[in-house]
Amino acid sequence: MAKNTPRPTVAPEIETPVVETSAVGGMELDMTEAPPAVAPVVIVAPEPPPAPAPEVPEPAPVVEPVAVVGMPAKPEPIAGLSVGRIVGFVLPASHARVGQVVPAVITRMWGAGHPTVQLTPFVDVANDGAVAPSECSSVCHDAEGKEPRTWHWLPRV
Repeated sequence: MAKNTPRPTVAPEIETPVVETSAVGGMELDMTEAPPAVAPVVIVAPEPPPAPAPEVPEPAPVVEPVAVVGMPAKPEPIAGLSVGRIVGFVLPASHARVGQVVPAVITRMWGAGHPTVQLTPFVDVANDGAVAPSECSSVCHDAEGKEPRTWHWLPRV
């Protein structure tokens, strides 16, 4: 062993505390007790500012339905109305024989029994010399059969 090497100290086998002197500042340390517990340091981040409330758009204004000539505001369902039925069609103002009633076949319905239909009119183009409307969409019901561009039931003969 070298001369400058400190010798290890052997504690006696008795229950007496071993006290050593520290080289720094000459403090005495009790090695039989655990060092005092240090509370952990908790770093708390500041809370972010609250998010601004989302803007709520104003509700759209209620638009009332526009009345269509020959169509009541709240149409009543019509019994017996179906695709393929033959009805009377009053020719529109764009036709040479405005107001004339011609047969037409219902080709589409806009709901069960709804009085507005799509139809195909049959016009005698050879004799009338006018161009026939090939298909008419959203044709309203007119029970009297007088308003142009409306349909009605043909009378039974």
